[in-house]
Amino acid sequence: GKELRLKQQYFFVSASLQDIVRRFKDSHTDFDVFPDK
Repeated sequence: GKELRLKQQYFFVSASLQDIVRRFKDSHTDFDVFPDK
């Protein structure tokens, strides 16, 4: 029950992040816009 839900949530978040990164790369050719940490 709980573990499966956590895995599904993690998978969903991971997929969303990858999609955001891909879209970001499409609109920006490099990552210089990210602030240095």
